[in-house]
Amino acid sequence: MTVRTDARPQLRVVQWASGNIGSRALRAVLEHPDLTLAGLYAHTPEKGGT
Repeated sequence: MTVRTDARPQLRVVQWASGNIGSRALRAVLEHPDLTLAGLYAHTPEKGGT
């Protein structure tokens, strides 16, 4: 995880898929210092984090 060192506004993101390409996008969101993951839609219960 990257630590921010300035006062730029944090953007909240909701990811709409967690498949092959979605997982790559999710990784980019998690590693980007200006983005915060606010939610993730998973199509099937097996992909959920419950």
